[in-house]
Amino acid sequence: ATDANGCTKSITVTINAAPDAIAFTATPTQPKCFGEKGSVVLSTPTGGTGNITFNNTATTDLASGDYTYTATDANGCTKSITVTINAAPDAIAFTATPTQPKCAGEKGSVVLSTPTGGTGTITFNTTATTDLAAGEYTYT
Repeated sequence: ATDANGCTKSITVTINAAPDAIAFTATPTQPKCFGEKGSVVLSTPTGGTGNITFNNTATTDLASGDYTYTATDANGCTKSITVTINAAPDAIAFTATPTQPKCAGEKGSVVLSTPTGGTGTITFNTTATTDLAAGEYTYT
């Protein structure tokens, strides 16, 4: 600044570099079986200024849907991540229909229906369905 007499005054200011951006991850775990719920693992946030807080701390026992996590630093700067929790697969369903022996010396059998629900290829714990002696048989 210069006045009418030619006197001057200078002031130097320094602009600091902006803080690093807030960074974190939100990693979902999807339900694998009927009746399960999902979860999200939030990493420790980095960057920003001062303490960083999350707007949403629900990370376990999550029903299907979208969940947004926003980290806010001391300056009010934010970073948001939205994750989707998928619906749990339908329950596995099948029938096991026994055929009882009718005469002495005969053995029983079981007809297993094609399973529905679940995810991907469904296998049974056993394939023994014919020539069955008297007793209980569990199919899983």
